[in-house]
Amino acid sequence: MRRRTIVTGAGALLAAGLVIGALVGCGSGGSSKATTTSTSTMASPASFADGLCTAVNTYVGSVKSAASTLAAGKVSKGSLQSAADDVETATKTFVSDLKSLGTPETTSKSQAKQSIDQLSSDLSKDAKAIKTAVSGISSPTDLVGVITTVQATALTAKGQITSTVDELKGLEPKSEWQQAFKSSTACKTLASSS
Repeated sequence: MRRRTIVTGAGALLAAGLVIGALVGCGSGGSSKATTTSTSTMASPASFADGLCTAVNTYVGSVKSAASTLAAGKVSKGSLQSAADDVETATKTFVSDLKSLGTPETTSKSQAKQSIDQLSSDLSKDAKAIKTAVSGISSPTDLVGVITTVQATALTAKGQITSTVDELKGLEPKSEWQQAFKSSTACKTLASSS
């Protein structure tokens, strides 16, 4: 019976890894470096949107890479801890990339900054929740609870990213923001991969 619990737990963990890997249902397919604008200057909405989508693509690529280590089939507390560490590092990089976007040159700049700051805070909490759940594994039977936490957290993060992008698209002047996201190559990659 114990062997069945481990096999079931490993299979469910693999599913959780794939959920994490599909965090926002898209990605660049790799872990390219994000190009963002400096915080010392004002960014056009187009530059801001491109920087955001580039950061999201990079983040998703990094998280998919972390999840792929679990897909190799060698699931252990160590491999889970390593994947959780990789997700935490990817999240820290993503938050740094978001902060470096600067302030968009638009009438809704304070709302845009607030949305990005909230997303940064939310994703940092999500990464901490995953790391805390993984560090609590003391037996194979703990995997089920950890998997549930990881899946729920990954879905929450996906919603947070989607919600933030939608909020930005809806800021005034709407036509300027919508065009910014529509014309960005990085955002097109993001949209076509979802």
